[in-house]
Amino acid sequence: MNNAETRLPLLLVVWFLAVWTLASGSLLWQIPDVSPFIRCAIILGATVLLIQISSRTNGYYFLSPLFLLGFITLVFYSVGPSLYGIVFPDPISYFGMKTSRTSHDHAIAFVGSNAEILILQFSAFCFLILSALLTWSLRVQTPPREQAADHGSPRHLLGLLHFMVLALAMLFLISGWTSIGQAFFFAGLGSEIRHALAPLMSISMTALAYFSAHDKRSLKLVGGLLMTLALTAMIVSGLAATAVYIFMVAAMLFLLRLNLKPKTLLAVIGTTMLILPAAILGTVIPRGEIKNTESVSAIAEYAAAKLTSKLIFRQTTSGYCLNGIYEKYRSTESTNPLFFTMAIIPRAIWPEKPILSRGSEYAEYYCNQGGAIRRQHSESITLLGEPLLNGGIVGIITAQLVLAAFLGIATILGASGQPAQIIFMVALLPWLATFEQHFAEYFGNLVKVLIIMLPIFVCLKLLLWRHRNAKT
Repeated sequence: MNNAETRLPLLLVVWFLAVWTLASGSLLWQIPDVSPFIRCAIILGATVLLIQISSRTNGYYFLSPLFLLGFITLVFYSVGPSLYGIVFPDPISYFGMKTSRTSHDHAIAFVGSNAEILILQFSAFCFLILSALLTWSLRVQTPPREQAADHGSPRHLLGLLHFMVLALAMLFLISGWTSIGQAFFFAGLGSEIRHALAPLMSISMTALAYFSAHDKRSLKLVGGLLMTLALTAMIVSGLAATAVYIFMVAAMLFLLRLNLKPKTLLAVIGTTMLILPAAILGTVIPRGEIKNTESVSAIAEYAAAKLTSKLIFRQTTSGYCLNGIYEKYRSTESTNPLFFTMAIIPRAIWPEKPILSRGSEYAEYYCNQGGAIRRQHSESITLLGEPLLNGGIVGIITAQLVLAAFLGIATILGASGQPAQIIFMVALLPWLATFEQHFAEYFGNLVKVLIIMLPIFVCLKLLLWRHRNAKT
């Protein structure tokens, strides 16, 4: 590949480095009214990066946790809230459902705040690392499509994956809908097995999506049907957000494996983004709040109120909490920026280990929500909140460097073109690419999920190695 073809990715590295420096500098020296420029600069760079990925790589960079985290933070914590403030300067109200004035005020206050700039620098940081990895892969002349020839799947592997997805779906239903299942799966060893079901479903469903895409049409249909049934089983058993995430990344992998043309792939992504709000409405519309006699404008207002609650207020409330933490703790001199490592210490070794799930405490103490502990109501302070609380700016730097290492390694594995590594990266995405979690809990869950998935990954790697050697 000549220098001209690698020049644009290198320019993207320089661009995101400049944007990240501007965002970080504006936080350190309190430069006013800079967030719109940072936001527009990241949007421009992300658009060019999107085009580069769709045209010059195998497409698996779309499923990089760096790309997803950069995209999620940019769209849901900056672009969405800023557009909301322009379109709805006053809160949306509906006679059957009053949108919280407090949530609206938090959304307006968050746009342009230090918390938004802090999140934007994180978005620019993710895109910066991804652009650097993309530039490196092009310079070492990584082929644009999968490195190894597609030798298909080992004999009976698809049948085994069909069985695993179906069996796990049945276990989800048993654990949530039978008295015996609830007695077993919510105590002792059964509880540990229940926590392992989601990671096992993720890697099983991802592998099924990967291999079904290049198999007979009938098996593609069977795989799609089983994935849909598994999604339904997880949702009705109470695993809503993680279940949808598992299904979405597996479906995206399936589409990438079909080797669609870049324009077709982008069209599919765009259509999905348009359908997503309707799907959200289908899950939250409820329960007789809309009457048959209501006008179209009233129903539209109701839908807008519901969508803003799910797509805007949830994120801006977290951002509002983060802003309060930033104002108070950015200069902290805590000497514990590695606080999150306690998450991997087993409670059997450290019985006094603090509870990592502290959403109710954060809601009461940092989000001004009195009585949250009593009501067991929790709020997220995002991945950046706990590093700020425990280490100030040094804590943020430490956390982002740790994330860069984890997410960078995952991206390199996934973009390698090797089937087992692609499957492993995509299966980890529901835990790798979540910004709403608290950092210590994120780190602990990730290590736990890695341990659960690793035996499946090793077995899959060995099966594919033997199959490839037999073919060649």
